[in-house]
Amino acid sequence: MISRTCAGDTSAYAELVRTYQDRVYGLCLRMCGNTADAEDLAQEAFVRAYHSLDKFDGRSRFYTWLFRIAVNVSISERRRSMRRPLKLATDLAPAHGADNGEATRRMEDQASDAISAEAHAMRNEQTQAILAALTELDDEQRSIVTLRDMQSLGYDEIAEVLEIPIGTVKSRLHRARLALRRRLSPMFE
Repeated sequence: MISRTCAGDTSAYAELVRTYQDRVYGLCLRMCGNTADAEDLAQEAFVRAYHSLDKFDGRSRFYTWLFRIAVNVSISERRRSMRRPLKLATDLAPAHGADNGEATRRMEDQASDAISAEAHAMRNEQTQAILAALTELDDEQRSIVTLRDMQSLGYDEIAEVLEIPIGTVKSRLHRARLALRRRLSPMFE
């Protein structure tokens, strides 16, 4: 698909985008903390990858090369917007459906709905706390936690994306997880 794209077949690149768009968007979302910016960053990563495709030499896997671009785009945007307050995503979890008010609804259903709404609120609160804690990490730590724990990349893949040795990946991941634990411990006590 890469050689077809370089030869001018834009449908081949569209297929690459479809293949990786969810993962790149997820990475950008974890890096920036809100959906609107994540969409923009993912799109920017794909545009930059398209314009740089002739520089892809095949020594790494395409998706690790693409993830590197997405990480760089996300870090660059964060540095540009350091003066603006960070907006957190509020729409990561599906919204709880409103009660339709049918008179035939039984008491058990109402109790079940109340429990579901409470559980949803708690999940949403936890998600927001985790995203807030992620945004407090430095770019290096946030990148590594996102790639490992949210994108499920292996140590070797993370080393390839970030262009660092595997040992460095492991030590940075350890420090990043400790920092997250410190930030989140009050919530789970």
